[in-house]
Amino acid sequence: VPQDIAGRRLLLFERAEGESNVWQDLSLEQKACVLAQSARIRASLFNFNLPLDFAAIWLLERLFEQKPKSLPVPVAPTREFCIALFTSKIEATIRNIGDMIGWEYDNNTVGPIAAAAKQSLLRLIPHITPADSDGTSLYRLVLEHGDFGIHNMSITRDAKGRPLLTSLYDWETGSIVPAILSDPLMAVTVDLVTDENAAPSITRLPDDATPSDRAQYMIWARQYFKALFNQAPNYERAIQAGKDARHLWFALREWRGDDPEGYFGNLGSWAERRIKELGVD
Repeated sequence: VPQDIAGRRLLLFERAEGESNVWQDLSLEQKACVLAQSARIRASLFNFNLPLDFAAIWLLERLFEQKPKSLPVPVAPTREFCIALFTSKIEATIRNIGDMIGWEYDNNTVGPIAAAAKQSLLRLIPHITPADSDGTSLYRLVLEHGDFGIHNMSITRDAKGRPLLTSLYDWETGSIVPAILSDPLMAVTVDLVTDENAAPSITRLPDDATPSDRAQYMIWARQYFKALFNQAPNYERAIQAGKDARHLWFALREWRGDDPEGYFGNLGSWAERRIKELGVD
């Protein structure tokens, strides 16, 4: 710890009342209460009208790797910007044959399969970014926490002993994305997610989960997403409208540098199937 802080820039945070990692200590009724509060917080984040000047400064800065050095068009809550963002992201991830791909320590280069996949993905993008009837809902820029879950929340008790969420912390992976690419995941014992049609689902199950456990996890998922979509109905619409765009975006996000020919080869095959199914000329 420095003895002299004169002249230093400091960020001071007030610690919210409450404790973390208390999920296992809560009753089923208390867990339902926490899920409802978490859904309200998540809906508030999604519904928040992010100032455009803030988004213009931070969107590219907070974009996950691999990312372009610059964007070809100004940051905007439009379909055109979303297409440009997708295009720039893919071109930054898969460059030209022989170029490095991933991270330096992976020692991988772009091969012919990944290069072909790149062209298929670029061709598909305009056809999986749907028109927005009101011009604001699908491509409105939203703030993402990036690691939303019970492990990053402080919980205390109110006067009646009910759990009360007092903070959402650890914004290290925070980012800004078009609404159509927003991730509603809520982490508890498992990850509460949706399928491509916005129906509640679960992932990251414990290996020893019993049928009874799985049934309970699905109850939590239904409770959470019912509350979330009641307060942010456009969130449900964005998930349903953007199923292909979200599949591609999350696939780009989840890649960790392994086997680029195999990984992007599979993604390219998916793109070619969708091109045929959509009747793209």
